Amino acid sequence: MNRAVWLLIAALACVPGRARAQAAETPIHWIAEEAAGILPLEDESSLVLRGVTGMLEVRTGKANELRWACSVQKGGTKLPLRVGAVGEQRLLVEAPTGDSAARTVLLVVPSRVNVEVEVEGSSLAATNLESMLTVRGKDLDVQLSNTANTVELELEGGRVAADRPRGRTVLRGRPQSATFTNVLGPLSLLTQGGILTVQDLQVRLDVDVQDSTLSASGILAPVSVRARGGEITMKNLSAGGDFDLSGALLHLSAVAGELNVNADAPVEIRESTAALHVHGIAAPVTVADHHGLVEVETDSAVVVLSKIDGPLRVRGNSLELRLDQTSDTGLITSGSSVEAGNVAGALAIENDLGDVTVRGVTGKVEVKNRSGNVTLLGLAATAVVETSSDVLTVGWASLPMDAEKESVLVNRDGEVRVELPPGGQLLLEAESRYGRVESALDWIRVGDDGKSAKGMRGRGNVPRLRVVGEGGVQLGGPGSGAALGERSREPEDDSGGGEP
Repeated sequence: MNRAVWLLIAALACVPGRARAQAAETPIHWIAEEAAGILPLEDESSLVLRGVTGMLEVRTGKANELRWACSVQKGGTKLPLRVGAVGEQRLLVEAPTGDSAARTVLLVVPSRVNVEVEVEGSSLAATNLESMLTVRGKDLDVQLSNTANTVELELEGGRVAADRPRGRTVLRGRPQSATFTNVLGPLSLLTQGGILTVQDLQVRLDVDVQDSTLSASGILAPVSVRARGGEITMKNLSAGGDFDLSGALLHLSAVAGELNVNADAPVEIRESTAALHVHGIAAPVTVADHHGLVEVETDSAVVVLSKIDGPLRVRGNSLELRLDQTSDTGLITSGSSVEAGNVAGALAIENDLGDVTVRGVTGKVEVKNRSGNVTLLGLAATAVVETSSDVLTVGWASLPMDAEKESVLVNRDGEVRVELPPGGQLLLEAESRYGRVESALDWIRVGDDGKSAKGMRGRGNVPRLRVVGEGGVQLGGPGSGAALGERSREPEDDSGGGEP
């Protein structure tokens, strides 16, 4: 039966009042009400399936016909669907008025016809579909496999499982869960709540979610993530990305490329090679096992950085900064406590109103600090320190080798304690402005007034060390700084007698 005959029958059989108009000026011309049928198509470019519950399936078929089959969901009894035309380019498929029975529905459409599904409480399957697909509904179970064109989903509740989508896929709404695997086309997730999973995506991932839990792995293209609340976990990101987070936890691992993170909640990044830039507000930051640049800027937070093989830069206020096994490290902080250990390379620190403790540095050390004790131990190169603190303690594991560079230790408020190893060459000059210079080293000569000291170990042009303390200066061997300091603070025995 050709299309003209279908339309003639529809015009004769249509009962006034039964047809619903999609718009007041565009009535529906009902063409068929059958359990199964084949409808020849001409200029139709879209189809809407609505008002049907049950198990629904959409497939791609021949170029110029629509096929359908419908039966009871549990059983083989045939149930009708009615098919109508809205204008010349739009088809409508739905259950007859008043018929709410759950159905098993199969629609076979040409690839040129865009499909829209508007249903509730049903399952929908689309396998090898070449048409554009739009799905809107509540409590749906959507199963997609190898879709070739754009898919747009707007869901309230329900689940999505999509494998090998080749066209652009967009998910909106409040799904309960959604899983995307082997994704070959761009993917956008614009949801509230729900558990989202993405595995193996070859093109760009765009995320804008609220209170969602997202897990993603195997992403080959850059990602763009904006999240408010919830939790983001990603691994194996080959091309980095941008993360703009508010109240959302972030866990990243095995990331390459360039990574930009803005956050106000905990950030954790491990086993990565990306150029990393983290900007936070009261955002705790943990980075470990990282190869590449790391830049962190945050305030009022704990920052823990370990096993960083690459340049490291940190800025912030009111930080608890803990570093271990870093290289080429630069820190500019205020009101912060700084602890660093096992630095392979140079270390530069500017800090106000906080303690600085360093153990083990192979390169040059530069420290500017105010109103906080400074302890630098296990050094192996030049040190230039300027501080205003109670105590400055500096100890070398091995003396610098470069005779052209001078180490300078200045404390404008308090004591300076220096620990020197037994070997190496050095020219040392020390002075105390308002205290005394004490030395446990036999090659150091303390002046008669106790205000200065000088000594040289080795011959010729040797590395130089100049020490200036507003208070006392103590010079000794490894581990002597604390002992000399305690001794300098022991009260004099003024009891006037010996043992009782």
